[in-house]
Amino acid sequence: MTWRRTLLRAVALAPLAGLPARAEAYPGRPIRVVIGYVPGGAVDITMRILAPRLGALLGQPLVIDNRPGGAGNLANEIVAQSPADG
Repeated sequence: MTWRRTLLRAVALAPLAGLPARAEAYPGRPIRVVIGYVPGGAVDITMRILAPRLGALLGQPLVIDNRPGGAGNLANEIVAQSPADG
């Protein structure tokens, strides 16, 4: 009985083995990082230090976009209104 269950599970899960091979390469273009604070601030400097390493790890460059104003609400609005990409 256990052998049948094992075989049934293997047959049921076999089609799922090929799914990772069909995955789309993500990200396929530069990654935009929106920062809601002024250039030269602590958050900006930290991100600019991390961006080259993170870009190398992800395989795409990071584009840093500073949008200060409204206690970060302007940057949040820009991100919320941007088109979905993934």
